[in-house]
Amino acid sequence: MTGKDDLAVAEPRTATSEPTGYAWLITAMLVLLMLINWGDKAVLGLAAVPITEEFGLSHTEYGFLSSAFFFLFSISSAAVGMLAVKIRTRWILLVMALVWSVCQIPVLIGMGVAGLLVSRIALGAAEGPTSSLTVHTAHDWFPPSRRGAPTALTQIGGALGLAVAAPTLTALIVHFGWKSAFLALAISGIVWAVVWVLVAKDGPYSAAAVAEPAKPAGGPAAWRVFLRPTWWGGFLFAFAAYWALSLISAWLPTYLEKDAGFAASTVGALLIVPPLIGAAAQLGATVLSDRLVRRGVPHRYARGWLLGGIGVVSGACVLAFPHVETPWLSIALLSVGLGAPGAAFPLGQLTTAEITPVRKRSAVLGWTVGLVTLAGLVAPAVTGRMVDAAATAHQGYLNVWTLVGVLLIAGAVIAAFTIDPRRDARALGTA
Repeated sequence: MTGKDDLAVAEPRTATSEPTGYAWLITAMLVLLMLINWGDKAVLGLAAVPITEEFGLSHTEYGFLSSAFFFLFSISSAAVGMLAVKIRTRWILLVMALVWSVCQIPVLIGMGVAGLLVSRIALGAAEGPTSSLTVHTAHDWFPPSRRGAPTALTQIGGALGLAVAAPTLTALIVHFGWKSAFLALAISGIVWAVVWVLVAKDGPYSAAAVAEPAKPAGGPAAWRVFLRPTWWGGFLFAFAAYWALSLISAWLPTYLEKDAGFAASTVGALLIVPPLIGAAAQLGATVLSDRLVRRGVPHRYARGWLLGGIGVVSGACVLAFPHVETPWLSIALLSVGLGAPGAAFPLGQLTTAEITPVRKRSAVLGWTVGLVTLAGLVAPAVTGRMVDAAATAHQGYLNVWTLVGVLLIAGAVIAAFTIDPRRDARALGTA
């Protein structure tokens, strides 16, 4: 190693070598996959009003249906992440995309609430590993000091999924019925899979091309990662961020239409704003963080303090927006509060990857994403119960947003004071 803050293991190229055009092509495909992934997540929330009216669902029942997407999500993320240690991720991603399309069939053939439930559970299991595998695949094409932008872009695919899905799927729902949105997503998955077969191949920084140091004493470093403060700080804030993010797709459309009083067509446009802010936060934070690292700024500041600052501001915005009477300002605060915490995902995955042996990276990232996304299982159901339990739906939503703001601030403060990849990589022997 040549740099005082280097965390990279031995590589076939220098840590500052420029990525190839093909690396960016693969990244673009991964972004598109994440776009479809988040469209699949968002479609139930976008169609919540016609679905609940058609089947007569209560807030609690809809919250349970929304949470069903995450019943197997976390387990699948961890299990497939471990499987990717042995099987090339390009084939796993191909199978996943095809399965997503198949999972829409129970909805399209009119199986009612049971069909929706089965579809959401199966779809969640098939999509669970997507975030960690896209990051792992992107890292196969970029050296460590250049991974910030591609990592952010894969996660921005989720934000773009919401931004593109909200107006597009809402238009389909309004003009052609809610099932048309599910059909559009099924077709998208098939088209992506066809293109992926033609372009996918192994990258120059994949496990097969990287020589790693010998295992340190004290057991396999891959599992000792979960005992380090860096992992815990990133995990706790990412959990809070995912809690907030899951409400964008599951409950924000209903809140804006039923409680805030916006028309359905307007809601589709408003839902674009938080994901766009999230995309800007993810890309901006990771690019800035990488630049700071290359200039010699310690990782605990370039990663941890940066992330903590974003989280505190986001939580404050969520706490403030329900009490602001000016509609445009309230929406702006809400959008920043729910969108900006998305920076937790690329920065958290960067810090975890920095302290993890490359050959075990897919497994560790898979487990990490699996644990983080448990928030998506809990948050929609808890929200439904909070709204039903309150004296009025309006008061219930106020309670929900207060909880979100507190979780974000608490997670951010912990992250700021625990994340230090350089320290933990040395302790694990992966520096």
